[in-house]
Amino acid sequence: DPHWTYRLPTRREWEYACRGGPGVSRAAAGFDFYAGDPTLRLFPERANYKGCFGRPVPVASYRPNVLGLYDMHGNACELGEDHLGDGKFWRPLLGGWWDDEPEKCQANWYGTIPADTPFR
Repeated sequence: DPHWTYRLPTRREWEYACRGGPGVSRAAAGFDFYAGDPTLRLFPERANYKGCFGRPVPVASYRPNVLGLYDMHGNACELGEDHLGDGKFWRPLLGGWWDDEPEKCQANWYGTIPADTPFR
């Protein structure tokens, strides 16, 4: 639709969607991973991380979260809209990569990349 505005999610918006949005109870919001049921540990049957396959896998290879969103943990990280940094702009990388440790795939973790990095 030409009347819509499209943009990347902010870190907070992405984390909110990763955790399951408005229907998540206060108790369930305290976990680190949301592929299927909320949990404090990421299991190989729930996400592609730590080099499980040595490459990204097709989207929807694992269970979605409660909003029906796939691959929020591992596989391929997502670029966020926020601009972070001291003098130089940085963008957040969210969700972790296929070769990251589980800690970097948590709902509240993010890495950074210079905002002017070209993508192909």
